[in-house]
Amino acid sequence: MSHTPGPWNVVKHSQWYAVGLPEGRHICRTYQQSTTAQELANAHIIAAAPDLLAACRAVVSAGEWPAPQLILQMYQMAKDAIAKAEGKP
Repeated sequence: MSHTPGPWNVVKHSQWYAVGLPEGRHICRTYQQSTTAQELANAHIIAAAPDLLAACRAVVSAGEWPAPQLILQMYQMAKDAIAKAEGKP
């Protein structure tokens, strides 16, 4: 089983948010009849799913004692994925 490859982004419409691909296709959209802060937060965490999965896979594949440079790369991946999930640039 595989998911639609990222990156995914958040797209605001008049009454809802969508999570989509750069070329404009939608993965999903949020439904609450208005664009609330919670709805936006939900869209951001959904859009960050591929990044969060990649960061987790990097940690697991590194094993128990990764090299220091790999630790820094994994740290940055996790930091970037968290920022995206929180809607930060």
